[in-house]
Amino acid sequence: ACPTACDANSTYTTPFTQDLHRFSTAYALPEDEAQIRAEIQEHGPVTAGFNVYADWTHYTSGVYRASSGEMLGAHAVRIIGWGVEDEQKYWLVANSFGSEWGDQGFFKIARGVGMCGIEENVLAGLP
Repeated sequence: ACPTACDANSTYTTPFTQDLHRFSTAYALPEDEAQIRAEIQEHGPVTAGFNVYADWTHYTSGVYRASSGEMLGAHAVRIIGWGVEDEQKYWLVANSFGSEWGDQGFFKIARGVGMCGIEENVLAGLP
């Protein structure tokens, strides 16, 4: 299960559910994995839109790679981090469906390969 607190920076103690921010300036990021990671590192989570396929609705764990089913539409989510699992790079993503969906409300999606267009539509903001 995904943690609800950041363990990469032990001085940051704000719980995930209270880590909410407003922004005054929004901007699109280029379709570039390194720049998206740098933005998250510097300013925190980013918003992304991606194409949803039927198999994604049944996600429970692991790194998601679209493999079957029709495209159902698009969905907006927050990319909150990244990592590597079984040699597969991934984005760690917070969904808006609540903790009963996916891996306690989170999912991992393949990173750096344009999976479902998630790196094409990334927005960030500044306070």
